[in-house]
Amino acid sequence: MKKLRFLCLSLCLIMVMTLPFAGVATAEKTEGFKVALSTAVWGNTWSAAYVKDFEEAAQAYKDAGLIESYDVVTSASDLTKQINDCTALINKGIDALMIWPVSAEGIRPIVELAQENNVLVMICNDPAAFEGTYGVFSNNDAFMRVITEWFVSQLNGKGDIIQIAGVFGHPANEPRQAVVDEILADYPDIKTLAIGEGKYSTTDAQAAMSVYLSTYGKIDGVLTQDVMSVGILNAYKNAGITPTLVTGDYTKEFIDMWAAMPELKSVTVTVSPGIVKDALGMTLNLLQGKTFKADELSPNPMDETLVNCVIRDPAYVVTVEGDATAPWMEGLRGTKAITLETAVELVKDMENTDCLDGWLTQEEIDAYFN
Repeated sequence: MKKLRFLCLSLCLIMVMTLPFAGVATAEKTEGFKVALSTAVWGNTWSAAYVKDFEEAAQAYKDAGLIESYDVVTSASDLTKQINDCTALINKGIDALMIWPVSAEGIRPIVELAQENNVLVMICNDPAAFEGTYGVFSNNDAFMRVITEWFVSQLNGKGDIIQIAGVFGHPANEPRQAVVDEILADYPDIKTLAIGEGKYSTTDAQAAMSVYLSTYGKIDGVLTQDVMSVGILNAYKNAGITPTLVTGDYTKEFIDMWAAMPELKSVTVTVSPGIVKDALGMTLNLLQGKTFKADELSPNPMDETLVNCVIRDPAYVVTVEGDATAPWMEGLRGTKAITLETAVELVKDMENTDCLDGWLTQEEIDAYFN
């Protein structure tokens, strides 16, 4: 009887040891992977470019044989739809799920189901913190720090300003606003007249700015982020007022507008939709059994005890001068300082809604891995 119990325990131990860890890819194959992307937002120019970049990169990997199939689902900020869509994808038998979360905590059922089915989870764009997952995110701190430091330098430390934020409470907006508050705290002579919610929309940003232009007689500058600057400039135009200091966005439409307004002081810092290409390349490396170098992973923005993220600095900082030695360029990795003239050339063949974009080469992606 003792021998029988010992044999049973031994068999159980062997079975447990051979089971793959939930949510972690095994290198049983090196090609022919099935991957899927779920996005949180749909309808603005950035999200459209994000999906386009993913499909472009995924098709190239498919043509090379590394990917067998790929899917994209968009939730339009609807958590229930994201859960249902991702459940269907997991049940379909994918190898990896890349997810831009509608809610950092709300995607928990998706992550748990994926891990039960040994599906690798790569969280993209906006952070969420779950053991057994990885994340590739833009550096919101660096993005907003460059914009704000440049902005206060143009004001020479004093002035009356308007802030047009994104979506209050949004996981990208809140760390950015924290950076703004930190920097402006050192400049008591810079007075914020109002903080508006532009909702990452040119239409909403224009509406908010129109109210402020009719309310305040003197505005020395507008501090904003992401894809809202065109709306702000349109508000100035409709009010018959010439803007002099407005931080910019990275769409072709804004870059061309800026180039046609020599009196306008501005800066463009990219949040590249192409980061999804970086995330896809890293996902495929993980599926092939490769591991990140220890010093390439950073603490998760949502839980600093979880070290599972690659944090990417902006691809470009655009100013009229393109000064790579400017104070706001210090400490950035892989960020190129370019002139407005260069930016105009880079976007000249794009549609108005397309973004000044950037991503890593395969060699640069591979450099993150052992």
